[in-house]
Amino acid sequence: MSSPTVYVFGDTFVDMVTYVAEVPTVGGASWGTQLVPSAGGSGANMAVTLAHLGVDVKFVSCVGNDDWGRFALNNLDNAGVDRALVAVRDDTGTSTCVIMVDANSERTILVPARGTAGDHLRPSDLPTFADHPVTLLMSGLAIPAEDTGRSADEFVASLPEGSTLFFDPNLRLAPAAVTPEVRKRYQRLANRADVLLAGEAEIDVLRLERQPGQVLVRKDGIAGSWIVTDEGTTHVSALTMDVVNATGAGDAYAATYVAARLYGHDLQEAGELATVGGGLAVTYPSAQAAFTWQDVLSTHESQTRSTHA
Repeated sequence: MSSPTVYVFGDTFVDMVTYVAEVPTVGGASWGTQLVPSAGGSGANMAVTLAHLGVDVKFVSCVGNDDWGRFALNNLDNAGVDRALVAVRDDTGTSTCVIMVDANSERTILVPARGTAGDHLRPSDLPTFADHPVTLLMSGLAIPAEDTGRSADEFVASLPEGSTLFFDPNLRLAPAAVTPEVRKRYQRLANRADVLLAGEAEIDVLRLERQPGQVLVRKDGIAGSWIVTDEGTTHVSALTMDVVNATGAGDAYAATYVAARLYGHDLQEAGELATVGGGLAVTYPSAQAAFTWQDVLSTHESQTRSTHA
């Protein structure tokens, strides 16, 4: 049986990870480990996770024509992601960020990436579709940027009838920086989605509302997640895992949820399996975990047995 195919639209970053005793306060300093580059970016994290889960992934993104861009592309190749639709820009650098992981495994992220490749995914970079429906998983991290935001709108508008859109806002702006124009862009994409995967804070800041017929997967970290439909709301408890680095856990959750639905699991099962995917992700040192679909199923089975023991 052939693998399901998913288009993933989103950003590609290179993370610079350091482990610190504590995150320094303003004007302070803290010793940390040597910065280690690691492939990241919410869109790339989703694409890589889906590929490891056995899904055929076509990734739509943008990197710079530089060493970090080649680093990111090589990582996509190693994961089995089809990156033919990843644009390579000569006029801008690859997006990077610094991730500080403290002694409690909590992460603090600095994203010095405005104006880099993540902001410059252009409509001319987008694929054209035949008439058959497709599945699209979209990360909204970079859509506040004009080029990438316009591309997101045009990409969604070009989806053939019967396509399925999963949208994760991945908001990385402070509430005060969310302008009315940015909020409307997020709302427009969220309202078009068949499945909206969003955190509680994102829902509040962006003033998102579930649309009739839409599935809302409301993520709330250690409190678990809620699956909201026209028929009602169900809760999925979070897993207790030994956290190494929580970066990318939400991306792994979204990717695993999509894979579960494509593999025929119902909404509740998909939420449970997505929780496993997010839980497994935090046990890896980088934002891109390498667990397989069998790892998800076996962990879910063992968790279910222990719950009912």
